[in-house]
Amino acid sequence: FKQIFKDGWEDFKSKHSRYEEAEKVVRKMLGCGEASNGYSVYKCPGCGEEHRVAFSCKSTFCLSCARSYGERWAEEVKGMLHPGVRYRQVILTVPEDLRKLFYQHPAELLDGLMKAAQGALNEAVSIAKRKQVKLGYIVVLQTAGRSGGYNPHLHVLMTDGGLTEEGEWETLGYIPYELLHRKWQEHVWGMIEERLGEEEEVRKLVEAMRQRYPKGFVAHLQRDILPRLGQLTRYIVKYVVSPPMALSRIVSYDRERGEVTYWYRDHVSRETFIGRMAQHILPKGFQRIRYYGLQATCVLKKARQDIQLAMQGAAQAVLEGFEAIKLTYRDRMKRSFGRDPQMCPRCGTEMWLWRIWHPKYGVVYDELERIRAGTYDRQEPILEPDRARNAGLGQDGYLQLSLFALPA
Repeated sequence: FKQIFKDGWEDFKSKHSRYEEAEKVVRKMLGCGEASNGYSVYKCPGCGEEHRVAFSCKSTFCLSCARSYGERWAEEVKGMLHPGVRYRQVILTVPEDLRKLFYQHPAELLDGLMKAAQGALNEAVSIAKRKQVKLGYIVVLQTAGRSGGYNPHLHVLMTDGGLTEEGEWETLGYIPYELLHRKWQEHVWGMIEERLGEEEEVRKLVEAMRQRYPKGFVAHLQRDILPRLGQLTRYIVKYVVSPPMALSRIVSYDRERGEVTYWYRDHVSRETFIGRMAQHILPKGFQRIRYYGLQATCVLKKARQDIQLAMQGAAQAVLEGFEAIKLTYRDRMKRSFGRDPQMCPRCGTEMWLWRIWHPKYGVVYDELERIRAGTYDRQEPILEPDRARNAGLGQDGYLQLSLFALPA
């Protein structure tokens, strides 16, 4: 994947000016694991062995970094779900005829699509229950289809019930599919007309599609309650952070002929392949995951208190695993590969963080200098918080180990 972009990105970008905004994302991915983008040195106090690791790019477009990002997000979501509340999944789609319009106006329409999800679901539930019910939603945008084509759709994790105006808990129950389809269509139409209604071609397209889809757009609400958070978050992670295509689906790459072979579409040119992948890079600053209603981050604490009060004595099963466990890179490597990346490969002693070099700030941490200066007599923090974040460290000043080993 990386080699394909190394070989063809400059040529592709010169032919398709639309993708100039994707330059920064692609460059981050191409520079992932390169020493020129920063590295850390670890030293074994037992035998003196040094181990150098390069910073990872932490981009969701990068096949190497997407997995760790997804695991962190999954743990974060576990901590945001309300104890005792069951959840259901909803998939909201748009017809193929509309995909080109979303491709041409991603900033306006993808943002509107995510906001329309909350309105459509709220209205459908209120009509079905014949009362106003406030639910919680975690909305995830996915733009890639199975073949890597452009297919914007939403995966929504919603509470199986909500709070009424009287502060009581109302279980969701059955929602007619026909109602959900119509309300989803109405809110999508309304959003498009509000944001692009002044364009004549858009008005004609909307009018034509109203006739073509009289029963609404496809919206699938899972009937079954989702009982296990681990299964749920692992499923959602696939759609949140994964690049448009898994590495396993790339069958072969002929560099000389500039041809890529992958499942579902054989023998496409390198230019076509890069275009299919780059079209899924979202506008700068776009939030792929959003939280609404009872899941909104600004009201999460208050919502949790209200839900617990409303559900006292309710016969809802308490889900397992609500504690958010923040795994470090070291923890993830132990879990995934059964090895500790911070143990000396020669003598088995735990290695020390010895030096950090950043391309912008130079040497931002030097253990030898700290020892010489008598730092440990004063018990100072490793790094100032702002400089620590700039160097690729967490807020506590401890380094996030990278994925890439470099020769000393």
